[in-house]
Amino acid sequence: MKLRTVVNELMCKSTSVGREHLLDVDILLTPESRASMPSNTYLLRPCTYNDYISGKVTAARDEIVLAHSAEEIPTDTCPVGNVVAVTYEGSFHDFCRAFLELPPKLAVCELMRERIFETFLASYDLAHFVKGLNSVLQNPIIVANTELRVLASAGEFPTGESIDAAEIRGVLKSGYISEAVSRAFELDNVNHNIRLAKHSLLSTSSIHHNVWASAIIYSHNLELGRLDVLAYKHPISGFELELIDFASSLLGIMLDRLGAGGERAQAGSSLLADLLAGTFTDETSLYQQTSLLGIKRDMCYCLICVKGSIDADRPHYNKLGKIAARTVKGLLWSAQDDMLAILYPTGVNTATGFDAYHRTKRVLSAHKHFKSFIEHNQVRAFVSEPIENLLSVSARLAQCRALIASARDSWPPMVYFWEKRYAALAGAIGDIDHRDMLVDQRVLAMNRYDQEHGTNYFETMMASIRYPGSPQEAAESLSIHRNTYFYRVNKVRELFYLDYKNGDDRLALSFSAQVLEGMKLYRERL
Repeated sequence: MKLRTVVNELMCKSTSVGREHLLDVDILLTPESRASMPSNTYLLRPCTYNDYISGKVTAARDEIVLAHSAEEIPTDTCPVGNVVAVTYEGSFHDFCRAFLELPPKLAVCELMRERIFETFLASYDLAHFVKGLNSVLQNPIIVANTELRVLASAGEFPTGESIDAAEIRGVLKSGYISEAVSRAFELDNVNHNIRLAKHSLLSTSSIHHNVWASAIIYSHNLELGRLDVLAYKHPISGFELELIDFASSLLGIMLDRLGAGGERAQAGSSLLADLLAGTFTDETSLYQQTSLLGIKRDMCYCLICVKGSIDADRPHYNKLGKIAARTVKGLLWSAQDDMLAILYPTGVNTATGFDAYHRTKRVLSAHKHFKSFIEHNQVRAFVSEPIENLLSVSARLAQCRALIASARDSWPPMVYFWEKRYAALAGAIGDIDHRDMLVDQRVLAMNRYDQEHGTNYFETMMASIRYPGSPQEAAESLSIHRNTYFYRVNKVRELFYLDYKNGDDRLALSFSAQVLEGMKLYRERL
């Protein structure tokens, strides 16, 4: 059982913990179980907060101390080590009595867990498992995928003419979570809070005041859907929250196995694989193939390479591609060994001049579902130069790979090649000696001078580039006085012979700064 479950079951008002991961460790409630205690399990001991503060009680290596306080714990104090402080309405005697009532409840919880797992092993489809889960939890259940499509439901839902009952009936009849319900979940930040917490949470709807226990369903760190349990037959306890977490992990296995997390991949992904490999040699054969897939010849695209964690492999990116295909109409994707490649439509070019950069950023920024895909799956998207001729896709792939090789932790989730061109160029040149030819030595000397003397000349000159002709804005961006700004730029002219009013010097400064970043030497001691 998790320590978080104990805190929830005791209905503690607040929790103060120095190490957040303690709430997710497995604990034992009775010392009799110590002999068979696994190495990663801790014995939980209650005490008063005053005894902990005074040093009368300390936690042994295999123990966690649960310190009781009848009053709010000061926000400026935080327990250290294996100690969790909780605020509880009632005396320490009442707290201990409630604590002693937990072992019998835990035994019942373990039996329910076994029943859930046995149901999972015996289930031949999702509906059968959800029905069995309802027989254990008693409260009604809804399982939906990431498209808000209801995959399964079970249990006795509210009846009658109430708004709650009518809305739930509408959801079950249509087979989709309604816009009103979805909006209520977003308004209450339910999904956001669950993703942050990484476990199920109780929430009360701000519209109809229903109490739900919700858990995100994951498989291989990919979000596949949501498990919602309505507190209708009886209130949901802390033990049941842990059971709901357990059930959501089993649902993740089942959804992945049954392929019920969403629609199948689009047929066009094989076409993109050929484009990436440079299989097509002429436009005629290419557009004969694309016309069969309904791809417009005058449509503009960009290539987006999506990178996940270091251990992400082709099956992982294959699942990501299936999710991405549902977010954008006309999107083509291809899973590679080390990334997911996406051909993203950005609209038809109707401008007299060149608006592709602006249009690409506008289209990607405005598509909230694609942005959510990047955010929720914790990946980064590297966007190539715009594509007007699909034969250039393989060249755009090289751009993205150069961009990925130069990536920094500080970069945003969506990285555009034309904004990081010089960093990518520096990363693609080769060894440090060759890259060094791209850097103006005056800029290099200024960077080194800042490191050795604690000055900020480099940042000041970069501000002069970001705010040309506006020294006031440049000074404000640095949080310094205007006179200090002028002192610095004059000092740079004196020490390094770099004049911020000279166009060539400004270009040298801007280009060199980007190259330094690409060399992983930006603002580091050289």
